Amino acid sequence: QRQHHTAAPAQPWARALPLIVGSGPSPFEASPPKAAPDWGSGPQHAYRYASTSAELSDGERYRYFLRTPPSDAFQARGLADLAKNLLGYSRVAAVSSRDSYGADGIAAFLEAASEESITVLAHLSFEKAATDFSEQYAALAASRARVIVLFCGSSDATRFLEGAYDAGIGGEGYVWLGSDAVSNPQTMEGVSNETKRMAIFKGFFGLTASRGAGTDAYDAFAARISALP
Repeated sequence: QRQHHTAAPAQPWARALPLIVGSGPSPFEASPPKAAPDWGSGPQHAYRYASTSAELSDGERYRYFLRTPPSDAFQARGLADLAKNLLGYSRVAAVSSRDSYGADGIAAFLEAASEESITVLAHLSFEKAATDFSEQYAALAASRARVIVLFCGSSDATRFLEGAYDAGIGGEGYVWLGSDAVSNPQTMEGVSNETKRMAIFKGFFGLTASRGAGTDAYDAFAARISALP
C-alpha cells in the first residue's frame, strides 16, 4: 500500500530569522555547513566567523553564506610559497584528511606547488578521525620525502604526527609544514610526552591567518568599532 508523506510546515521562528550566526570552524567539520536552506518563506542568510573551507567560496552553491576569515585556498598557496621561496624546498610529500577541509586545502596546495615547480613525491590521504595510518607511513617512507605538508584537523594531526614519529618519520632530518588547524597549539598539547613533543615539532612550520593589526584597513575598522555607541 502506497504511503504519502507531507513535509512538516516551517516553524514560525524559521520564517522570521533573517540571519543565522554560528561558529563551527571548518577545520573540525566533516563538510561545510549546508548554508541557509529554504525554510518557509525564503532563504535565511548564514554567517560564520570561523569557517574557512575553500568549498564555501562557491557563490552558486552557497548563495546566502557569509564569513569573515579567508578561504583555505590562500593558506595553501602560502604553504607552497613558504616551502619554495622562503625555505628553499622543491621536493615534498603532501598528506591530508579526506574531509572538505583537508581535501580542498591540499588540492589548492598541489595547484600552487605545480606553479612553483615543486615536485610532490607522494600525495596521501586518510579518513577523518582515523587511527591506523600504517599505509600512509609506508608510502611516506618509500617516497623518501623529508619535507611533508600536512592539511587536516588538530586532533587528526596529533595522532598522525605522533604515530609518524613512532614509525621513524619525523624528528631529526624532517620538516613538517602544517595548515592553520595543524598549527593550533592543541595539536602540540595532544602529545603528552614532552620529550617526544619537542622532537616532533622541532622542525615544524605552520601558517595561521593574520588579524591584520597594524594595517590601514585594520586601523580604520578598529576606529569604526570604537565609534559605535
